[in-house]
Amino acid sequence: MSVHDLIVVGTNKAHALGFLWPDPAVHLITEPWYESDYRGLGVQSISVVPDVRDVEAVRRAADSVISSSPRLRVLAPSERSVLAAGFLRTCYGLEGTGFETSVNFTSKPIMARKFAEAGVPVAGNAWVTTAPALVDEVSRRGHDVVIKPAMGTGNAGVLRISGGEQLQTYAESISVPPPGGWLVQDRVAVEHEFHLDALVVNHQLCGPVVSQYFEPCLNWTTGTFFGSFVLDEANPTALDIISLGNRAVRALGLRSGVVHLEVFQDRYGLICNEIACRPGGDGVTLSVSATRGRDFWTDVIALERGWSSDHSSSIFPGYGWVALPRGSGRVRSISDRRELEGIDGVVAVDLTVREGDIMRRSNGGYAAAGFCLVQSRDDLPMERIREQIRAQFILEADPVA
Repeated sequence: MSVHDLIVVGTNKAHALGFLWPDPAVHLITEPWYESDYRGLGVQSISVVPDVRDVEAVRRAADSVISSSPRLRVLAPSERSVLAAGFLRTCYGLEGTGFETSVNFTSKPIMARKFAEAGVPVAGNAWVTTAPALVDEVSRRGHDVVIKPAMGTGNAGVLRISGGEQLQTYAESISVPPPGGWLVQDRVAVEHEFHLDALVVNHQLCGPVVSQYFEPCLNWTTGTFFGSFVLDEANPTALDIISLGNRAVRALGLRSGVVHLEVFQDRYGLICNEIACRPGGDGVTLSVSATRGRDFWTDVIALERGWSSDHSSSIFPGYGWVALPRGSGRVRSISDRRELEGIDGVVAVDLTVREGDIMRRSNGGYAAAGFCLVQSRDDLPMERIREQIRAQFILEADPVA
């Protein structure tokens, strides 16, 4: 039997971790619909479970691997795999983030409570677990709220409620509450929205990169060329967000790992929205890697494996990312990557769909066909690059029955 030193509980990040799969010391636990993606990338050791959120199924799949590899580490590259990875570490006494801390980072109500207890600014909120309680709480708050599944990933299931009729329609559509219920959050008059991405070493952010979204995430819809741009490291708002990030990390008890923090700014100041103990999705890691001058995923994996490493990094200015929006259907034609890379300010393009692919409807309000890594200059502002991408990108699709 092969001796492994890393279990990856993987879902939709197969290509992002492509450099990892030829390593025979890596064992993958994934779901049936992702198995072919990983096998196509050369993964040599795979277990398949129906759902990585079923922590007992993941534990059973990991049993034989862990029994032969006592110094094993576990990597959770996506939100849906964080709980299972924490469960494995706690069950088998493995190094890394345990189950309780994983819950702090994946349960939005518990996260909000811990932030409030530690004095980290958050929007007013309430945790409800039944549809009648949801209706009562939203009504009590004046029908101007954001509803989030208690255990959710990205923007899936997130809904803005702005009236009683909309609330009633939503309530009538509920057959079974989501696991853990919902977090009902007072709507914030967001002027700007930011994200912070960093490693965490000894309870402190290491090499943090602060970025500003082009527009608040709840404004994204199908067709939006969403994305973000990195703030200068001396920017006063960036420094305030780094301070807020350190407080958030301590409030949730993370000793070592990686974080992706989402922060609102309204007329009164900064508000901590959510934090995850995994790398940011979409084009975030493209921009963070370019800004740090070294591959972010490589550093995350080295840290999770317990390898000694110099985690310091330089900051190279001007980077950002722009998403290439998609709908659903079979792709008839899509812009050539090289044509997009010919746009002034576009550094690299990562296309995630190609001609003939079937694009499924997203559970959230937006989805992407790929991402552009971009870099602005004094004579080339970020918004101009984004406009050029919007003008040149073409994606045509046919309906699929």
